[in-house]
Amino acid sequence: MVGPTTDTAGVWTGTCDGVTDYVDGLTIIYVPGVAGVSGGTTLNINGLGARTCYYTNSSKLTTHFAVNTPIMFTY
Repeated sequence: MVGPTTDTAGVWTGTCDGVTDYVDGLTIIYVPGVAGVSGGTTLNINGLGARTCYYTNSSKLTTHFAVNTPIMFTY
C-alpha cells in the first residue's frame, strides 16, 4: 500500500482492499509518501481510525524511515 504525498507529516493514510477492521495479525507493507515526525506517527487504513505506529514494543515510530521506504506493519 502506497501512502499519498498529500498526507500531513506523521499522519499516514492508505487504502487496502479487503481490510474492514484492525485484527490481530493483520500485516501490511506500507510505503509512506510523507515523513514521520518526532512526536510519533500514526497510520489510518481505509478510514478505520488512526493507530500509533511502534518501532519496538513500546517505542513509537518517529523519523526512523525515509519517505518511499517500504515498512512492514503487523497489528
